[in-house]
Amino acid sequence: MAKTAEQDWTNAPYAEWLEDVIREMVQMNPYSIAMVMITEDGDVSTCSYNVNMNDRDVMIGAMQDENRMRWFKEHREELASILSDDWIDDEDDDVDDENGTEDGVGES
Repeated sequence: MAKTAEQDWTNAPYAEWLEDVIREMVQMNPYSIAMVMITEDGDVSTCSYNVNMNDRDVMIGAMQDENRMRWFKEHREELASILSDDWIDDEDDDVDDENGTEDGVGES
């Protein structure tokens, strides 16, 4: 049976990426594999090979960690500015430096 253009994954825009992933997968020799796909219409599909509940938790955690790291990298200049010494106010009115209490708290 001949493949149509729609059935031939080698013509897909992600074909080169998928080939690289498969090469890496073969080198890693995983016991568990999962994939998540989202269509332009928002439909979500998952498929997996030998994935138990614990594996799913680990995979989900890894994706969340990667997402957080990407966010931090994208916002690193803004974060650096916020965390710089210029941003910290040494004369903060909320804390009494003499006894280390917040204004009006702990005083009789």
